[in-house]
Amino acid sequence: MSNDNKSNASSRLSALNSQMPELSPSQLLHSYRNRSKVDRQGLYETFYGPKWEFRNKVYDIICNNSEKFSAPYIDEHDRERTRYAAFKELHFIQKSLNMGYAEYQKDPHAFSMTSNAVYSWSPAICVKYGVHFSLYGKTLMNLGTEKHLPYIYRMMKLEDIGSFGLTEMGHGSNVRGIKTTAIYDPQSNEFIINTPEEVDMKFWIGATAQLANMTVCWAQLYVEGKCHGVHAFLVPIRNKDTHRVMPGITVGDCGPKNGLDGIDNGFMIFHNVRIPYDNLLDKFSQIENGKFKTWIESDDKRFGFQMASLSGGRVQVACNSNQNSIIAVAIAGRYSTIRKQFGAPGKPEQPIIEYPLTQYRIIPNVATAIVLQLSTITLSILWDENQKHLLDVKNTLINELHAISSAIKAISTWTAQRIITESRQILGGHGFSTFNRFGQLYNDNDVNVTWEGDNNVLLQQTGKFLLDSAKKLMKGKKLPFKCTSYISLDPAEGQQSELNSNEDFFNQGKLLKALQWRVNLLLQKTGLKMQEYMQVSKNGWDAFNNAQPFYSVELAKAFGDTWSAEQAIETISKVQNPENKRVLSDFVTLYLLETINKDIGNFRFGGYINCQQYEQIRSSILKLCNKLKDEFIAVLDALAPPDFILQAPFGASDGDIYNRYIGLIYSAKSTFKRPDWWKEVHKAHKKYHFEIDA
Repeated sequence: MSNDNKSNASSRLSALNSQMPELSPSQLLHSYRNRSKVDRQGLYETFYGPKWEFRNKVYDIICNNSEKFSAPYIDEHDRERTRYAAFKELHFIQKSLNMGYAEYQKDPHAFSMTSNAVYSWSPAICVKYGVHFSLYGKTLMNLGTEKHLPYIYRMMKLEDIGSFGLTEMGHGSNVRGIKTTAIYDPQSNEFIINTPEEVDMKFWIGATAQLANMTVCWAQLYVEGKCHGVHAFLVPIRNKDTHRVMPGITVGDCGPKNGLDGIDNGFMIFHNVRIPYDNLLDKFSQIENGKFKTWIESDDKRFGFQMASLSGGRVQVACNSNQNSIIAVAIAGRYSTIRKQFGAPGKPEQPIIEYPLTQYRIIPNVATAIVLQLSTITLSILWDENQKHLLDVKNTLINELHAISSAIKAISTWTAQRIITESRQILGGHGFSTFNRFGQLYNDNDVNVTWEGDNNVLLQQTGKFLLDSAKKLMKGKKLPFKCTSYISLDPAEGQQSELNSNEDFFNQGKLLKALQWRVNLLLQKTGLKMQEYMQVSKNGWDAFNNAQPFYSVELAKAFGDTWSAEQAIETISKVQNPENKRVLSDFVTLYLLETINKDIGNFRFGGYINCQQYEQIRSSILKLCNKLKDEFIAVLDALAPPDFILQAPFGASDGDIYNRYIGLIYSAKSTFKRPDWWKEVHKAHKKYHFEIDA
């Protein structure tokens, strides 16, 4: 920007400030913040668990080296510059963290926390981080053997850059149906990788179009003409000396996307690509004397073990999506205490958070973000602690974690889309500005609902887990899963809630019991509906699929809601600070009430809640919203990342939102620029030949 323009910008800013002497944004925000007596550091440690210091370490790396980091949605980067910036920032973060293979093996949850913190800054960098370390790296660790350790060491040092070649253009969720082949050649002791048809090309493979030199390629293994199912193979895709694509492989860019421009999603086509035998990740399957060998005879069980590590990706997506929710509601929440609109007759304008409708639009979303934060961090810890038991066939917790993670991933990603949209609308037109980040949040979160497992497909797996649990109960067996401890064969329809006195509507035990009742109701209805369909079609496959709409999928979501609430309640029960415990408990109570309110149809249909109780639920929600209006800013301070990470002027923690916003607008590269095509503006009229009658 020229000196004249800078001077004009400064004059405009001074004039604007002089016109609004009554507006004190910082004082307004601080007045709401100071109403609460919570211990923010204590809340922070509750929200982010025992490894919260690793989160701070990532924030310090970024905030203390701000000259090396830039937000592409603010700086108006093109796609190539965004990708290059993401690459450089990833390397800088990893070099600064200095976490190697030994550190990862010792403390995998520390790695998860660093990844989640990176996501707050840049989803694109986090995805690069996740593709390389989680998908490529963990596949090496989980499916490889000792001979693959050199690849793991190179992966940890970023000496190799890896990708994860699973999805094909024609196959996504149905992994067992992928078409890429790996045919064993006994003469050379090699595998020959081929893409049968163009529609079978590996597609949407992150970090592949420009970056990776290695990929884990998933393919159907053929030995002596027989297919032995999907296996994982290490395939070099680029020459490290020249970065040219290896012979027999075609690599290209998947093209422009709705978001995540920092990720170079690519496609791969293989034509008679030969790799040595040792490139098979052979923990479960080997070839000896030309014969296929495995210690897991069941194809289904072997496939399940191979795919087990993917649940970790779902857990991470759930955690990351909730970060999007937190950032969105933090921006909207802080703004709502500063933005003044209207007022009672003869009274000055008041902050919009004082209006009950705004309270209801924001504070239940804060409650949801809190509950999902507490439940996803619990899930992340459980998953990381049990990675070493992935291959233990007797460990029932792995099946339980798969069912839970499938539901929580779906709930977290869909919830983020809803909260981002509502928060954007709270800001009105300002929410449409790229500077306030909502476009980036929405577009980058959008893919979360379909990758690492399409939400609707994942929920079917959770539903099946619950139906199988009910079958075991019907056979007189005990369920080994903690998450299904409340599942009962007693008829749910006709049972009535224990919500009678005013105090009952704030009783977490009774509200949680209502959520558990809903799971039993939907489980029983799903089972009955499947029996009904079975009588018609005599086909279990059709019956299962016909029961998905309205029944099984809703059952899985209800189960996820309930599990999230259970984890939040259990976590808060361990909080020592009485003020923190009181405030967090109020937010969880609000979450329970709003969960019932949003699905009142099932509660009314099953006869569990009557009309009078429903009115009391709504009244209780509004009372809690008004009460928590004095607490939510301090809570958001503990939930949200630092301002430099947040990167949204209207979410600034100091409340100086308008000056920050105007500063960004005035300093943008094209704000005061005359268009290059300005001459055409005054010549265009010469193209038209007509007269206007007087």
